[in-house]
Amino acid sequence: MGFHNEDRSHGPDCGNYGQVGYLSIATVGSQAFTVQVRNLNEDPWERIRTLSKLITKTPIRGSYQIGSLSSFDLSTPRDIITLWIKRSVANGVKSFWICDYQYEMEKFTYFARIAKAEGSEVVPAVMYTSSPVHTQEVWAQKTRLLMQAKKWIDRIMIEDASGVITPEQTRELVTTIRDNSEGLPLEFHSHCNSGLAPLCYLEAIKSGATTVHTAVAPLANGTSLPATETIVKNAKRLGFTSDIDEEALAAVSAYFRKLAETEGCPWACPWSMTSFISSIRCPAE
Repeated sequence: MGFHNEDRSHGPDCGNYGQVGYLSIATVGSQAFTVQVRNLNEDPWERIRTLSKLITKTPIRGSYQIGSLSSFDLSTPRDIITLWIKRSVANGVKSFWICDYQYEMEKFTYFARIAKAEGSEVVPAVMYTSSPVHTQEVWAQKTRLLMQAKKWIDRIMIEDASGVITPEQTRELVTTIRDNSEGLPLEFHSHCNSGLAPLCYLEAIKSGATTVHTAVAPLANGTSLPATETIVKNAKRLGFTSDIDEEALAAVSAYFRKLAETEGCPWACPWSMTSFISSIRCPAE
């Protein structure tokens, strides 16, 4: 849904977001800033400021990359990325996820120290890939590499951005990273492209993930994330508890449901499981 800045301050109370009990509320990275400027003709920093003023109990999460901001130009000066981190925090971001760290750990540590000094959380993501070379030992090595910078890391996110992981692969991956992360809390993030993400979330929880990334029902499913409501209910049936206030969650969902109807935006429906997607693999020698 392509909402505008003013939509964030409408509804019963945008502060309801902060009452739901989320660990953090994710916004967008620098690439999406480009979309907000070009497509919506809006100031993306104003969006962050508005959210941070209205949501005071839950950290706002942003992101940065250690190589560039909004392009594949890996020669972006460190001072530019440093400025991005500092201005993000100044405008209300209190948590960062980082996805491109492992090709240059010295650079990751350099920026992580800056983010921590500014008062922000640092959450690097282990990006899931399916290929002949991405064995469990590779994931163990990647996790141990992160442990070299454990002092500057708050949690580890396990991210399946393409939505191709299966429940069985989720169980193996989360267990491997858990066994090599020296007790750091784990987050799990997967998109619903194959229809398997809700099942993968339950396997992640059973395997040791303490946080899973979801979206309220009107914004969930399709190529988005699983619905918060569904994951909470299913996790409870497995005997797990959560910090989610379901009454506050219902109010947030009702707001977005009404907004979607007003704007003529269709809901994304849960997709049937597509086994072909999980067979897609990156080529490797």
